[in-house]
Amino acid sequence: MYRVFIAGLTGGAMAGLIFKFFLNKSAKPDAPQPEKKLKDCLTLSDEGPLYKLALVVNNELKMTAGKVLAQCSHAALGVYEKYSTDKMENFLLWELKGKPITVYKVNDSETLIELQKAAKTKNLMTYIVQDAGRTQIASGSRTVLAIGPDESEKLQSIVSYLPLY
Repeated sequence: MYRVFIAGLTGGAMAGLIFKFFLNKSAKPDAPQPEKKLKDCLTLSDEGPLYKLALVVNNELKMTAGKVLAQCSHAALGVYEKYSTDKMENFLLWELKGKPITVYKVNDSETLIELQKAAKTKNLMTYIVQDAGRTQIASGSRTVLAIGPDESEKLQSIVSYLPLY
């Protein structure tokens, strides 16, 4: 139940940011035209691989469901903010494929860091959320790792052995 809620909220937030990007009239004149990229992605949306976003929750922190939801949202937005300029095509293909998100869990922050390193060796986008420490957990705690969005097969090579959250 929580997975569906987390995926829906996070996907909706990402969709809003993506469309805001395309509606932004203050784009630099020398920047690539988003209309062209969007047209190219629409052509590819009915074919080609499935694009997914993987979120990996640090289960050792024993966060409440609401806290996990907030941290997953931070992770999805964080990866978007970090990479949207350079890898907008990935976000568009993910959007056009229905914004699938899978949420996994690990037992400690060291595993999050190892997964991030493994993802980076495969040129996957990553973002780790470090909590501010204002509510339930200590400041600087690594709560969630976002990987992607990217081709499902590439993500599976990193997260396939992890249990679902």
